[in-house]
Amino acid sequence: MNNLSELEVAELIKQIVCIYFQAPDDAFTRRTRKSEYIKIKHTCCYLIKRHTTLSSNEVCKMFGLKNHSSIILLVKKIEDIASYDREVRREIKELDEIIKFKGLSKNERINFDEFYYINLDNFKSIRDNSERAVIFVGYSDDEIESLLPNLPIRKHNDTKKFILENDEKTEGESRGK
Repeated sequence: MNNLSELEVAELIKQIVCIYFQAPDDAFTRRTRKSEYIKIKHTCCYLIKRHTTLSSNEVCKMFGLKNHSSIILLVKKIEDIASYDREVRREIKELDEIIKFKGLSKNERINFDEFYYINLDNFKSIRDNSERAVIFVGYSDDEIESLLPNLPIRKHNDTKKFILENDEKTEGESRGK
């Protein structure tokens, strides 16, 4: 069973869409008729409906739309536009791939309890030379300095990256070891 709720997945999809279109954080709450914001909202609604099991009413409430028929029409509109507009088709395909890669799609959802997950949203690194570097997650500057003195520490913030590996303990337990 997955440990992310559908609403949490929807919020992650919203973040992915904002990053992809380089939109401000308030892109979904702005009351505007500018085409770039409408495109972002519509694309996000479409992707949430496609990759989660949320009902049209729930998606509607997330974006402050009038009723569930707005979502149904919006999904049809995006599919129609993608049928003739190569740019929209490419954007939808790339966003689909990102969502699937992150393990957020309803059919390919990753159970994070079974995987070793390292959040690289905020980390520090030390580069020894052009081919060698060390990444530190959760270490203070003093701890890093004591491990590898005299090397410059770089800080990386809001990268939206992570590492995901099978958890060896879970694999061993499932085999009866």
